[in-house]
Parts: sequence; structure tokens; C-alpha cells
Amino acid sequence: MKTQYKIIVSSIPFLLAGLILSSLTYPKFLEDRDKSSELVQKEDQYKQLQVKLQERIKAEQEKRSLETDIEALRGAVPKSPELDLLMIDLEKMCSDSNVNLVAVETPTQESMRQISSSDDEIKELIGERESKVGLGTRTSQKPGTTNGAKVEENPTDTGLKRLIKQVYVSGDYNGMVGLMKRLEAYQRTVGVEEISIAIKPQAGNEGEHTSASERAQKLGLSKPVMAFLMTLYYLP
Repeated sequence: MKTQYKIIVSSIPFLLAGLILSSLTYPKFLEDRDKSSELVQKEDQYKQLQVKLQERIKAEQEKRSLETDIEALRGAVPKSPELDLLMIDLEKMCSDSNVNLVAVETPTQESMRQISSSDDEIKELIGERESKVGLGTRTSQKPGTTNGAKVEENPTDTGLKRLIKQVYVSGDYNGMVGLMKRLEAYQRTVGVEEISIAIKPQAGNEGEHTSASERAQKLGLSKPVMAFLMTLYYLP
């Protein structure tokens, strides 16, 4: 009994020390566990914020790209004719194409009538297509109506204003083709129509009467002359 008693008595301090140590370390353990859990939550929140930040950066880039595209479109269709700037660009395109810019003039009334007639034909064709009903049959309704509904009066109207100029250039064929390609790739929206190419007519051989032949005969140029109507579009 004495030995057991001694063992019990001697183990009491160790038990007390263990209890005291446990009471001191357990709160620290709980605190560390809470901090670990909080750290995991913070890491998850950080990852979510990183994803949102990347999405925002991407959205900002797309917005800037869209704004750039819009500005480019606005530049393609300006708010005014900006004829002076066009003349500078046209002279440069002619120089790059090795052709001479002879003149830029207001077109004749005959040329304007041809353009107006062409526009009317387009409107008429579109009106005829819209007036078709059923299995491709055409109705006998009055112009401006389709199946009882009113048709748009100006179906080809783009809502843009335009300025038309008669352009004359002189040079070889390859240069003229190069000029047309540059006009096609021009950043501003322009239209080209009524193209004619002619050389100075020989005596007794007038040939076809065109704007190009008239100018070639008037100036007495040795190289072919190309004439065309250029339409400049701009915002109203």
C-alpha cells in the first residue's frame, strides 16, 4: 500500500501540470484553428476577386476596342463633307498611283439626272419586291402600299447626306486601276460611278461622246483621261 500510495502521490504533480498545460494550450489550439479557417476563406475571397478583376480588365479592353471601332466608323462617315481633307487624300492617292489629278468639278445637270434616274430605278425595284405576296404573285395595288400596309417612301434612303463631284485624272491604265483600288480601300465612305476612259479623239473620228473624251479633247492630253463621279457621304 505504501508503494502505491507513493506512486499516486508522486503522479499528482504531473497530472496537475498536464491539466494546467492543457488549459493553457487548448485556447491557443482553438484560436489557431479559427485563424486557419479564416485564412482559407480569405484565400477563396482573394481568388474570387482575382477572377472578377480579370473579367473587369477584359471588359475594359473590349470597351476600348469598341470605342476605337466606333471612332473609326465616325471617321468613315464624317459630320461634314470635309472636301479640303479629301482633296489632299485624293492627290496623294493619285501620286501613289502614278496618275495626274486633272480637275475636281461640280457635275453637269445631265450627270446628276443620270444619278437621280438610277436611284429611282433602284427604289422602284425594291418597291416591286416588297409588293410581292403569296407564291411570288404580284398584286395590282397602288404604288406605296403592300398588302394593305404603307410602304416606306424612300426604301434606299440611308439617312446620310452626300456631295457629288466630277473627277478627271490622266495616266496609264495600270495607274487608273491602282487609283480605283486605293479609293476602294479608302477609310472614308465614298462612292464611285459613271466611270469613262477616253483618249484625245482623232480628226474625223469623234467616237463615243463621254465626259472623259470631252476633257481629253479640250486639254489635248496625250495620255488617256478617266472621268468618274465621286459621292462623298456625311452625317446630316
